[in-house]
Formats: sequence, structure tokens, C-alpha cells
Amino acid sequence: PHRWLREASMVGLRDLDLGIDPAAWANAFGLVDPSLQAMVQQFEAKGMLTSGPPFRLTENALHRVDSVASALLNA
Repeated sequence: PHRWLREASMVGLRDLDLGIDPAAWANAFGLVDPSLQAMVQQFEAKGMLTSGPPFRLTENALHRVDSVASALLNA
């Protein structure tokens, strides 16, 4: 079940309009993934994701989308 949240985050990260909201998805589907939540918080603290929810890539992180997506997938 955690894999689904991670894959949705990885794909959703590329949608700069909608962004990602793993906590809302977790609540809606009854899934909790503390590792994914921690990774999102780390990227937010580093300024790579906007303050959310929803979380979106910052302009400074656009060139690193693949590494951010990979980190979320493998949280």
C-alpha cells in the first residue's frame, strides 16, 4: 500500500499545478507512510518543495525533479 502513495507522489510532483498531498491521500485511503511524510518535510525544509499542502517543486528544484522523485519513491 505504501508503494502506491510513493508512486503517486513521484508522478504528482511533476504536476506543478496540483502538486502532492501525501497526508490527505493517506487519510482518504487509510494509509500511513511516515517515511514518505518525513521525506516531504525534509524537502520542504531545504526549500525544494513549497510550503503545503499541496507541495510543489520550487523553481530552484525544477532541475532536480528526478532526484526528488526518486527520493520520494524510495523513502
